[in-house]
Amino acid sequence: MKLGIFGLGITGLVNYATYWNHRDSVVAYENNPEKVEAISRHPNSTWEASLRKILSKTKSHKTLTGKAEDLAGTNVFFFCEEPIYSSDGSLVMNQLEEDIATAIQYRAKEEVYFVLRTLLPLGYTASLRAKLPTDIHLVVEPSFLSDLPYAEETNPDRIVLGVSQSEDAAFITSLRKREIQNHGIPVYEMDYASAELLPYVSLTFLRAKQNYANAVATLCERYGADASKVLPSLGSDHRIGRSLLRMSPGYGADNTNRALMALQNEFEPASAICKTNQSRIDTFLVRIHDSLGSLQGKTVAIAGWPAMDGDPKAAVSWNYAKRLLQEGAKVIVYEPKETRVEDTSLSVTWAETFRDALASADALLILAPEDCFKQLPEERLLLAMPGRWIFDGCDLYDARYFHEFHYVAAGH
Repeated sequence: MKLGIFGLGITGLVNYATYWNHRDSVVAYENNPEKVEAISRHPNSTWEASLRKILSKTKSHKTLTGKAEDLAGTNVFFFCEEPIYSSDGSLVMNQLEEDIATAIQYRAKEEVYFVLRTLLPLGYTASLRAKLPTDIHLVVEPSFLSDLPYAEETNPDRIVLGVSQSEDAAFITSLRKREIQNHGIPVYEMDYASAELLPYVSLTFLRAKQNYANAVATLCERYGADASKVLPSLGSDHRIGRSLLRMSPGYGADNTNRALMALQNEFEPASAICKTNQSRIDTFLVRIHDSLGSLQGKTVAIAGWPAMDGDPKAAVSWNYAKRLLQEGAKVIVYEPKETRVEDTSLSVTWAETFRDALASADALLILAPEDCFKQLPEERLLLAMPGRWIFDGCDLYDARYFHEFHYVAAGH
């Protein structure tokens, strides 16, 4: 049996690695030979070590391909395209439609399965089912990727299958038989509409928990409390749990927020999350203003601008930089090269080294909890940076860590 994966974003690569690990005939296709070559030669250093190891093993097999004809005779297609959003928040399905047409052309002659593993507009699968040839079995298997996507895919909390007949669910379950038996993974079978909706409500709930932590942090700032003490105690309640209950500087236009934006007119919790997130960004910017006064002519070094989902505008740093520039500040950015995708839509300066970013800075603004920002030695900062203000949106340090700097942290 031959399996084909469409899309070499993180969802596609994780699915490819998961199935390649215990099956011989798996091909992953992307209509971009340059991207295929880049992934084959240099796996991203930020990916899990286990995922990079699998990709290194498969180099000699040439099963990552930019040639559609390599998919000929495939029995099961997994559509793992990364979501693309229009300006109004709606999903753009052009790439999926193109890949489905390719799959129809190169499918095997016997029964074939199309498994949709990408985020879908609500109601999409039913309309697609009406268009597909009747010999193609259509399944929705939502992807619930975490910070450790390969580990989550090989040992998920659950497997969800949206089908029109139970036989289709049984077939897809058989492909994951080893993981299901070894880890006792529950399988939830449901209709297409329910499987489409589940990722949206799941993302909403998870982001709501993150936003709640930020709302607590804002309240702590207002009344002189310490969120780094309040949140762990709150999370120790087994009904609440500590997972994701941590403060942040807010969220940018990542795939989660874009998915919520698409729902905000129909689902009140999604609308509330979008508003609370913007309020969190505004509140922390007010603290910067209150500390520095006018930003006109001042230089702010931003530490952390990871290209979320490969898009620099998806990082919350973009929102902060835009506002700082509007108020007359000069913005210098440092992000490690392995996660950097420079944005050209804003007039920011990208520094090659962290020391370069600090060289003329009046203030340092930390916006990502990356390891390289978690243990900054004060004596080196004093030599590298003329200003004496540090604004930490991620609460990476104890309030007493810095002695020579004014340290303003989220949640304090």
